[in-house]
Amino acid sequence: MQGRCSVSRSIFRLILLAVTLGIPLHASAEEADVNPPHHHASAEEGDSASPHNHAGDLLLFPAITGTHRNVSVPGLDENELMPEVDIFYSTDHERLRFLAEFLLSSDEHEMERLQLGWLVQPAATLWLGRFHTPLGFWNSEHHHGAFMQTTISRPSILDFEDDNGMLPTHITGMLAEGSLDHGHGSINYAFGIGQGPELESALVPVNILEFRNGGKLAASARLSYRPLDVSANEFGAFAGYASIPVIGSPINEVDQTVAGVFYTRETGKLRLLGEFFYVSNRLEYSTSANNADFSAGYLQAEYQMHDSWTVFGRLEGTANAKNNAYLDLNQEFMAERAMVGARFEVSSRQALKLELSRNETQGDTRFNQLDLQWSMVYP
Repeated sequence: MQGRCSVSRSIFRLILLAVTLGIPLHASAEEADVNPPHHHASAEEGDSASPHNHAGDLLLFPAITGTHRNVSVPGLDENELMPEVDIFYSTDHERLRFLAEFLLSSDEHEMERLQLGWLVQPAATLWLGRFHTPLGFWNSEHHHGAFMQTTISRPSILDFEDDNGMLPTHITGMLAEGSLDHGHGSINYAFGIGQGPELESALVPVNILEFRNGGKLAASARLSYRPLDVSANEFGAFAGYASIPVIGSPINEVDQTVAGVFYTRETGKLRLLGEFFYVSNRLEYSTSANNADFSAGYLQAEYQMHDSWTVFGRLEGTANAKNNAYLDLNQEFMAERAMVGARFEVSSRQALKLELSRNETQGDTRFNQLDLQWSMVYP
């Protein structure tokens, strides 16, 4: 965790940037467009191809998460209480678009996304800045606002870099995204290229406020089809590449290639979501190189029992994780997980969630975990 002065400097830079661009730092409740997670909105900002309000939307996503583990886990506390607030802002002026997301919690502060975009066509936008990689479904649809996803946890293969994730989830560079109408559905696409993370004890992406950290070239792409009559249904494929420098290890660099598919389907009150990842890693040493490939996936089910209650469960697994030279660089990576939980809508803008999970780390530590979270969106 960085010091209080550093937090103040980061917030000051965010305000200064907003003032420089002429962005108002307020938004009314009428201007905010928030959909409950069971409506499966595409991220906090909604459909990226739709224009935003000229006045802008400022949304606050506060959350408090309590965690208990039944045994001591290396790198993790047995009991944790994590307050956080995710500050999301978006606006547009004619074809110019702006998006910023700043996460402030008890153990970190980071500008998660900072994007300046140009609406090339009514359904296509070109962005510059730091953005979430279009690797799969979850990383494209769910961001840092805890209220906007049904569950508390993310699938471990798509955990953020500072949460022991092993794939680049942030790139700083250029992102092109949009959609094309095709028959009875739409083809959605996204392609991002720029500077990816470096690997110390964990992946470290570019700190865009201080222009430091980060590694070398990274790129990823996503292509999917979504029927117009059932917009919650979608299937697609994705791929990515990253050259990741490694610090403090005999490994000098990792050339990582990712490929996978995803599918999400909603039938009445039941929703199913699954993704599969194949990850090829070439580890470069001073005088040699070797491969450390693995595959990972998850299947999640959600059932809306009532307008206020949703129950869910997720199974996650990783193949070829044992003695994998790349995954062994982070012994806290969750290689296996079985989770069940429930979400209760306290109101249209507040939710309580409960999760019970059985976990196994890359370091062969097995433990049970209980998570309880309150989250909301304001206004």
